[in-house]
Amino acid sequence: MKIKLLNGMKDLLDSGMKIQAIQAWGWFIRMLGSHALKNKHLVNDMLKIPECTFTDPDPQVQIATQVPYISYCIIP
Repeated sequence: MKIKLLNGMKDLLDSGMKIQAIQAWGWFIRMLGSHALKNKHLVNDMLKIPECTFTDPDPQVQIATQVPYISYCIIP
């Protein structure tokens, strides 16, 4: 499931659907909860998604990235 969801998000990024990809990333992070912090390999792979969208020239994409990223940072 993890691989399929990550590949799906990467496909969304590649097809130019960056806001949708980062929204999916946020949902995936929320679904995983604190389990995401226990699996370092998964976290490293997942952080590549917002890494691409934080540096996007479109301010809407940058703003859309901040919301789920902040949620990720405060997972207990």
